Amino acid sequence: MKAFGWFALVLLMVSAAQAELDTLWTRRLDLSVNSYAVEAATLLNDGQTMAAAVGDGSGEVDFWRYDLTGDLVWSNSITVAPSYFTILCMEQLRDGNIMLAGVFWSNNDSAAYLLVRCMNEIGGLISERQYPFFVNNQDADLVALSDGGAALITSTFYASNPSQAFLIRLTANADTLYTRTLTLPAQTESYGYAISEFGNGDLLIGGSFFNGVGTLQAFAQRTNPLGEPIWTRTYVDESGLGLQASCLDIDNEENIVVGGYRGFMFWLSYPWAVGLASNGDLRWTLTGLEEITSAVTGIRCLIDGGALLAGAIFADFGWDQIQINTVNGQGVASLDNEYDCNICRIISVNNAGPRGAVAFGRVTDEDFSSYGLLMRFGPSTTITGTVSAAETNAPLAGVRVELLESADFAYTDEHGVFTVAASLATGTLRLSSPCVTTREQQVQLVEGEENVVNFTLGVPEFHNPVSSVNMVATYGMWERDTLTVLNSGTGVLSFTATAVELLPTYDWLQVSPAIGEIAVNGSAEIIVSVLANPEFPDADLAGVIRIHTNSCPDTQTEVGVFVLALDSPERPGPVTAFALHPAYPNPFNASTRVRFDLPQPAVVKAVLYDITGREVSVLTNDHFAAGPHQLTVAAPDLATGMYLLRLTAGASVATQKIVLLK
Repeated sequence: MKAFGWFALVLLMVSAAQAELDTLWTRRLDLSVNSYAVEAATLLNDGQTMAAAVGDGSGEVDFWRYDLTGDLVWSNSITVAPSYFTILCMEQLRDGNIMLAGVFWSNNDSAAYLLVRCMNEIGGLISERQYPFFVNNQDADLVALSDGGAALITSTFYASNPSQAFLIRLTANADTLYTRTLTLPAQTESYGYAISEFGNGDLLIGGSFFNGVGTLQAFAQRTNPLGEPIWTRTYVDESGLGLQASCLDIDNEENIVVGGYRGFMFWLSYPWAVGLASNGDLRWTLTGLEEITSAVTGIRCLIDGGALLAGAIFADFGWDQIQINTVNGQGVASLDNEYDCNICRIISVNNAGPRGAVAFGRVTDEDFSSYGLLMRFGPSTTITGTVSAAETNAPLAGVRVELLESADFAYTDEHGVFTVAASLATGTLRLSSPCVTTREQQVQLVEGEENVVNFTLGVPEFHNPVSSVNMVATYGMWERDTLTVLNSGTGVLSFTATAVELLPTYDWLQVSPAIGEIAVNGSAEIIVSVLANPEFPDADLAGVIRIHTNSCPDTQTEVGVFVLALDSPERPGPVTAFALHPAYPNPFNASTRVRFDLPQPAVVKAVLYDITGREVSVLTNDHFAAGPHQLTVAAPDLATGMYLLRLTAGASVATQKIVLLK
């Protein structure tokens, strides 16, 4: 997600509540002969930095990953395309996987095609998607979305048709949810340069378009999550040089800033920026830099409603000085600093909010030797520590550690270690995962230092002593039973219970409570209520209680519910002998039911054999309470023929024949 486009984020002072972004480290990277710079970089969820550049081989990309201190932890060269490949952008998704977008050229023609590749943190392919259209230029942007997917904005054209700004919404596996050509007023061609996400899932897109009279205008457009426009704002340069919107940012209050330039970036350009409200209304227009020849290639919201602009003064035939300007809430700019950097160039900066940013590009020495350039900026305050399990002290991997005030987060690694950036003196950390008891804790921080905070989390363990609930009900009368579930772990267990897969399909089964918690070494009673409808007198009642918990490895448990419905409140007497009743229906087509009686609790094993004696299915091998029970024999993958059902309960054994007809 583009936010800064040039160097020197070291000067970023937002307010007393948001700490300074310091230069954490700078690295030079040896590049291949085919690469002129580091072409993409992103901050990972754990605070590490991943960078990419074109490699030596055809379709090859070089990857590097650096830890928080700038030490190289992994590098590799990976072939990502069948022919020459150019990198557009790269982001890490919520699940930790990396999404890389680029352009490759077919060996059979000169057309450029878009490739989106999803991979793990060591470059292993998970999935990829190719788009059979031409990518018009190297401008594109990718944003990781809160739903776990991503959105890509770029510019495409078909055959002789003009370029169009093009939005692609992707899942975490790079599957396409939708594609959409942006709708802009009176456009002849358009370009998409930057994209970001609002807190509610809406998208903000920036770019440029040629109107019907050939004037290049800038635009900002807010869309809903489906890419449908909510509002569009367009901007025209009164001098006739044209406008381009190349970067944008959104803060937590939905204040918007958009930056770019008037004119031509590599020849004659002037800085341009606007501040917008969440509805697109203009808050301010940049003033105070009218005489400066430069381009705004990066922008960040400031707490007063203004912005920090990153750009460079253009002199002679190269970028000469890097320049940082602060814009107040009225749009008035003031110079923060200038940097004499005539032999280095930053292509762009990937901004990760409170976690900081990473700048990438190239540097050329006086002997004209060129290297990739990578600069890591971050807050001077961090929270680090380990998360372990109660009692065992085993490290817990995959726990999400989130700083609630900034929504910044990290996941613990295989050693249970995490690092989260902070920009405040007091914060609240929330620790959560599908397998632990969620915990929140307020922490006091020493600003400008590494704060070590270790956590021990309870690990719940769900136990259900029965595999089914068996009841007798009278038509038209509510009947109730109790399902007791246990927590034998070291943390509070949370659960939800839902009645599903009901046969007949009317609402005859209810469970309460639907949501609950079980203390350590405690239990909970789930009330099972049944109402048999006399309009279905010949139907057996069978359903499932589906229980979701925060206990691993099985976070979902299913308990069968089987009901014998009677016309009168008379109940059959207690079971006094083991019995296996005839299956019904028999012969059967898709499934049949088999009832059996247990005079006392027992481990029951039911096995289905074919006529040769070969075992084809184990229907159950579980503990059952005393009383009547029912099994369902489903045969979606079995062939027509005769089968033997053998049921063992302790020392009791019974066998019967069933016939499948398809």
